Amino acid sequence: MWLVHLSRLIRFDDYIVGCILKLIPSTKFGVSDDDRRAALIHKLQLSYLALAQRNVSIADAILGRCLRAIGPWTDERHASALVHIGFIATAASGQDSVIKERLAKYLRDLAFLLPQGAPCRALCAELEVLKTFIPLGEWHSFAQAEALCLLGS
Repeated sequence: MWLVHLSRLIRFDDYIVGCILKLIPSTKFGVSDDDRRAALIHKLQLSYLALAQRNVSIADAILGRCLRAIGPWTDERHASALVHIGFIATAASGQDSVIKERLAKYLRDLAFLLPQGAPCRALCAELEVLKTFIPLGEWHSFAQAEALCLLGS
């Protein structure tokens, strides 16, 4: 947690970034709901760190680890948390067009991997909220994610 706070104050050097990158894949999502919740909170905190540092490699590692953690146990709360992690981590690039492209890809991958039913419905609900912030002319980037989650719900 202290790294998250420090990330707003100082720019991390390559050694610290390397240590963080080694830490991300080592996080175990566990078998219990509490273990998965703790891992998701950890990834959320690291997403804020990636955003504060504007470090795309940390953000990519977080997003990749989140996608690999999806399984049949992923429920609607986990799906919503994965979307929120994606919102924060993809913003690390700092460029609007790149952020939207990266977020669209992450959401599409998420929609493809989520179990059918409640997790897909949770993603659809998150996409409905996102629609209110994205101009209609730019929604085509997110249309694949929306179609996939609608199919799975």
